[in-house]
Amino acid sequence: MANALSRRPAGLSLMSICHDWKAQLLVEYSMNRRACEILEGTHADERNRVMDEVIYYKVRIFLVPSPQLRERVLQVAHDSPFSMHQGFKKTYMTIRECFT
Repeated sequence: MANALSRRPAGLSLMSICHDWKAQLLVEYSMNRRACEILEGTHADERNRVMDEVIYYKVRIFLVPSPQLRERVLQVAHDSPFSMHQGFKKTYMTIRECFT
């Protein structure tokens, strides 16, 4: 049986990454050819969908290979008071639950 200390609260969210996450994400999408194709509907892949201008791959938010937002996601996941320095693998798995 798991105790309360082993349970991780839902601390990683886009709002905790930055207050203008969507604007930053849209700027990064506009500079990425694949993201532009998905947004325009010219990229045929049923695993991608667009909701409120955000691209989802299956159930996770699609991040372009741009280093700025990805670095911020890593920083928040690592530095959050809820992360408890769980090591690389658990931090990575937490991020993979939300983003691709």
